[in-house]
Amino acid sequence: MVNEMNFKQRIQIGLLLSLALLLAIPLTANAGRFKRGDTVQIYKKFWKKWYTGTVLDISRKSGQLKIQYQDGGRLKTEIFDENIVRFPYEEDAIAPARNWTDASGSFQVMAAPLGIYGDTLKIRKPDMAELEVPISKLSDGDQRYIDRIRRFMGGAAAPTPVNLPITRFGRSTTDNEFQPAISSDDRIAILPDPLPSYMKLKEGGAAFGRLGDFSDGEEFGVIIPVGGPDSLVLASAERHPRKGEATTRLIWVSIADNKIAAQQKLPPEEYVLDYHPPSHRLLTYSYIDGETLGSKKKIALAIWEVLPTDEMATPIVRWEAHPLEGTSVDPWAQIIDGRIVLQRWDKGEYVGWNVDQKSVAYRLKQESFRDSLPAFSGTKKYAFLPEQDQVRVFDPMSGIILTALPAPKGSKAVALSEDGKKAAVLDNHQLAVWDLTNANAEPTYFHADDIGRVSVKSMFWLGDDKIMVKSYRELLLFSLTQRIVIWSYQFEYTTKHGDEERPLVHIVNDHLVYGASVRDNNRNEGLAVGNVKLPGPKVADVFDTVNREDLEITKPGERVRLEVRCGDQLNRDVYYAMLAKIEANQWTLDAENPTLIIYADATKGETQSTTYYNSSFLSRGSREVTVSYVPNIYTLKVMKGNDLIWSSRRQSGSPMFMTLREGETAQSKVSESQIPNVSFFKYADIPSRIIHKDYRRGLGTTQVTTRGLIAGALKPPPQIDRTNNSVDAQDEDPFQ
Repeated sequence: MVNEMNFKQRIQIGLLLSLALLLAIPLTANAGRFKRGDTVQIYKKFWKKWYTGTVLDISRKSGQLKIQYQDGGRLKTEIFDENIVRFPYEEDAIAPARNWTDASGSFQVMAAPLGIYGDTLKIRKPDMAELEVPISKLSDGDQRYIDRIRRFMGGAAAPTPVNLPITRFGRSTTDNEFQPAISSDDRIAILPDPLPSYMKLKEGGAAFGRLGDFSDGEEFGVIIPVGGPDSLVLASAERHPRKGEATTRLIWVSIADNKIAAQQKLPPEEYVLDYHPPSHRLLTYSYIDGETLGSKKKIALAIWEVLPTDEMATPIVRWEAHPLEGTSVDPWAQIIDGRIVLQRWDKGEYVGWNVDQKSVAYRLKQESFRDSLPAFSGTKKYAFLPEQDQVRVFDPMSGIILTALPAPKGSKAVALSEDGKKAAVLDNHQLAVWDLTNANAEPTYFHADDIGRVSVKSMFWLGDDKIMVKSYRELLLFSLTQRIVIWSYQFEYTTKHGDEERPLVHIVNDHLVYGASVRDNNRNEGLAVGNVKLPGPKVADVFDTVNREDLEITKPGERVRLEVRCGDQLNRDVYYAMLAKIEANQWTLDAENPTLIIYADATKGETQSTTYYNSSFLSRGSREVTVSYVPNIYTLKVMKGNDLIWSSRRQSGSPMFMTLREGETAQSKVSESQIPNVSFFKYADIPSRIIHKDYRRGLGTTQVTTRGLIAGALKPPPQIDRTNNSVDAQDEDPFQ
């Protein structure tokens, strides 16, 4: 074990977060520019919206306005400060309206600046007419004013690009056909597809100003490592309509220079999903009928072309991307090569879109209850789809199934090594590491209860011999050499962890990329992106010095008492299945003087119901049928004295898909699936060497903060009671 004193001092690695926050130019009114009778808009912060009203009176001394406005069905009159009042034509403006003068001084126009791009200024007049004016034709004062806006706002000074109308892609005669599954017995070797060389990131970070405040301001939508010489990271800063005026910005963070390299705007309510550096293409989505929480959603996907050096993103295509009745899943899609987009169409269904041909390229159905998202090799040459009893490997360009990795106990997450040679497949209790380059090589298995049982959001390789699993607000570092969780990383409240569909946390080239909310000394709100080296301070010392045996509370040679309580139909088969497990663990059956007791139980649960429907790609409706069933609940427990040291549980469910032959019904098929069986006990993976419960989440914890990684103290060695438990004697084999 590592000496505890080595970890008593907390270590910090700075993110080098620059808090020179880039604050947008406020849209404040110039004193005296309003007059009685003006139609204006006022902002109500509580409701996070603008209301249209009329100026009734003006206080030149205080600068306040008396305004009458409509709120629902009632007329209200209130006093407002000028800084929350604007003219209707100033909506979406980057600065207040002003009188613009040409170089000769003979022409003037009152207008609000909507954006600056290239040598052109876009303005809107009070009659809502929009004009584009060459900057060179404006007066010197106006040109200096534009230069100040550019220096202050950068790419945010450009106009908001106009979204394209939604189109409907063509459908082929095979649109209703799914790619055929392949047997895992037909496994083939695949060539390595390593992480591209440009995907290298240095340590560092940068911050930028947040539009709005803590309660209604921007939040990260997604964080995407881009790489290159500047170690670029692309972040989307988004504000949803429910938080006020919707906005979306693209923020290009140069990790190498610790600064914001560029930014651009996207249309309101357009949200980022992915960016493909080689093709410079950006993938976004929007809700066609507005975001509807808790119901079917109809979404549109869109492709844009954009580089950090561009003033505006250029729209390429926008298309309808949802089943007829809408989808119940959160939007997820990835750009494969700039031409093909892989989208989760609905629960358990994927569609490959050819955006150049504006058509469906292929369809896939995922046979899994978990609906885990696909993982990709380094350049997305291969996609790995976790399923109920295998991991399907397919070409995401064509949808062609290439091979499959057996996963008889299910698969909840897949990670590809950065050299492209290995795949790690995780289920609830076991981690399998496959050599993808050798079709005949058997996988290496690791007991992995401590990472398999958490709610896994994503999984990464760290070097050649470590796996990092991300749950809700935690990262668990699993050592393939020591076969245990070595360390835990906890995200503090200011850091952003994201979700599966739009992640805010990545591990690239042994670095952790993440986002956080920050505040400077003047209480200005901001967002920051950082990149730190893993595993962080002092953690590497643990790998070489920890002794796994010091943490084990069971070993080969344990004496076991077996209690089987599964009913007459299963008791005999379960008993012999568990006897095989005991022998495989090099334990012995000893009812008189056991050190462990194993309980095997089978019970019935509460009645459940499931609704099936026809989800045809071209279906204009759905024919639903609801069935009911009583699930079987199977449980295994391992006790040492009065302590529960290991357990596993499974509940039977209804099939995700079914094919009915003549005379069959959905109810009869579901009832057949509820016949009790011994498979859970037969395939249960009880570790021979069980780790003490206090160490199943690592030997210590590092805090992930805005200041970097702060390592905590190493846990002291466990105090393990190895005394024997005495119980009443019983027959060795009750079924002999």
